[in-house]
Amino acid sequence: MNNKNKSSKLGDILISSGKINDAQLDEALKLQKKTGQKLGEILVEFGWVQEKVIIETLENQMGFEKYDIQNNVVGPEVPKLISENLARRYNAVPVKVKGDKLTVAMYDPLNIYAIDDIEIATGMKVEPVLASKKDIVSAIDQYFGKQNAEKAIEDFAKQYTGSGDESTV
Repeated sequence: MNNKNKSSKLGDILISSGKINDAQLDEALKLQKKTGQKLGEILVEFGWVQEKVIIETLENQMGFEKYDIQNNVVGPEVPKLISENLARRYNAVPVKVKGDKLTVAMYDPLNIYAIDDIEIATGMKVEPVLASKKDIVSAIDQYFGKQNAEKAIEDFAKQYTGSGDESTV
């Protein structure tokens, strides 16, 4: 799906519901063009709408199911069906597997590139659901964070041991 059409549609919905005004949308779209940042993120950063409003708009007006990561039990193996890099790049976390379908909580469920990449990586059909960016980042940290901390310590130990050996020779 074209990013410009998605942004305009979200912006139009927010204007028609009185959540933002034309000037705010124009400024946000200009910034989006410069930075490539998502329209919803810009509107939230400027304090013009809360993230909750963006999520509710996507849920109610665009037909995406909202998924509460914090209050649903996800087996530890499910999120790791994709790499941490993929999860962080797309703000996406697999939350459920049923047959050949993978339900993925995403901050941007309209991102066709994310969906395609996850389908290629897993060999499964992705069914996107909506979740807040904060909850997704928290889940990614929960599922991948400990592993990364251990790897960082291991890498540091190797580096420290290597440099220590060189100085004693």
